[in-house]
Amino acid sequence: MSTDELLGVVRRQVDQTIRPRIQAHGGDISVDSVSASGVVHVTFRAACRGCGLRSVTTEAIRQSVLTIPGISGVEHTTRVSEFARERLEAFATGGTMPWSPAMELPHPTVGPRAPVDP
Repeated sequence: MSTDELLGVVRRQVDQTIRPRIQAHGGDISVDSVSASGVVHVTFRAACRGCGLRSVTTEAIRQSVLTIPGISGVEHTTRVSEFARERLEAFATGGTMPWSPAMELPHPTVGPRAPVDP
C-alpha cells in the first residue's frame, strides 16, 4: 500500500475512533502524513495544544492505528504562532520578552466592591 493510501486509511480510522472524543472536549487533531517508514504524524489543535494529556491521546491513536498493516508508530507535534515562538526563545535565553498588546488589557471587574471594615 502506498503512503497516500495509508494516509487515507489512517485518517478514516482516527476520524471514526479518536477524533470525535477529542472534539467533545474542545480539542482537535489532524493526521498530517505517513512517512515511508510507516510513522503517522499528527498535529494537536485547539484545546489539545496545551493539554497535559497529549501523550495519553497519542497512545490511544497509536493503539488504534498500529492494527493497520504498514504503520509502525505515531509522532505528534504542536504548532505555535511565530509570536509565541519568539517569546519562548526570549524566555529560554534570558532575554527580554517581546511586547504584546494583550499584556496591557485591563482585567475584567465583577462589579463594585463592598467596603472593608477597618
